[in-house]
Amino acid sequence: MNMVIENVRQLRGTVDDYCPGALNGVHSYDYSEGHCRQVKDAEVSMNMGWGTPAVGSSLIMRR
Repeated sequence: MNMVIENVRQLRGTVDDYCPGALNGVHSYDYSEGHCRQVKDAEVSMNMGWGTPAVGSSLIMRR
């Protein structure tokens, strides 16, 4: 469930990160450690999960 929430935040552009202007929706897109986590121009996300080779699920979301 955490990855679904993260992907929704990425698609909405509301990810929690360490950018100085993140609260105002301004991101630096500096992906070094301790900086921005927002993906630039995120359009599509995908989550995949499985329990056994016979049981699995996937979820694809877009803006």
